[in-house]
Amino acid sequence: MEQAIGYEIDGRKCEGMLVYDESVKKKRPAILLQCDWKGICPDTVAQARMIAGDKYFVFMADMWGAGFGAKPKTFEELMKVSRALRADYKFTIDNNRKAMEILLDEGKKRGADTSKIGLVGYCAGGGFGLEYARTGPKVDAIVVFHVTNPNPLDASRPSNIKGPVLILHGTVDPVTPLASIRALEEELDRTKVSWQTVIWSGACHSFTDVAAKDPGRGMYDATLDRRANVLAQEFLAETFRT
Repeated sequence: MEQAIGYEIDGRKCEGMLVYDESVKKKRPAILLQCDWKGICPDTVAQARMIAGDKYFVFMADMWGAGFGAKPKTFEELMKVSRALRADYKFTIDNNRKAMEILLDEGKKRGADTSKIGLVGYCAGGGFGLEYARTGPKVDAIVVFHVTNPNPLDASRPSNIKGPVLILHGTVDPVTPLASIRALEEELDRTKVSWQTVIWSGACHSFTDVAAKDPGRGMYDATLDRRANVLAQEFLAETFRT
């Protein structure tokens, strides 16, 4: 089942998406999903559907604005919006908090196990998710795929990530070089958060994005997409013991 749910942050209209298998009757963990910079569109909903499967209740947050994903954008358009969002820390946190509130409220109504909470982020969404996780909400497991902006916007803010983190990345990602991933690992070490990084040789940015077709910058890789999702599912299942 996929159901759009509108919400508003400081006058900005957003429209998230519930994704779950309504035929499943048993309780399942709840996952907040932050999609990549294309916003909520068929490609990112398909990723949410893959994460949800028959094991998780997913709510896709909408950082980008209602209807943003309805029409393809140029690289320049996407970059402009992404940079503006990255710079707006208050909106990032408020949007995540509202999306988490919706996830938990809807999850309780629909029989999800809201005592078990995950956060999954793709690309820019991974950076938004990590920024929110640093504020200390209850999150039992975090997975980020080819994360953009993995390091805090303001390093002076405390880092209060709670749950273990799985980082799935490529060695030749030009958007997020390995130095940024190492800095994230060091941050997690300082705060005694368990982490695991899986790095594929030769892998570029956006390897899970079927629309990424720009060699050297962002390139889909069907094999890595499959492998990354297998690892993500194993990590979530182990953490939640589902």
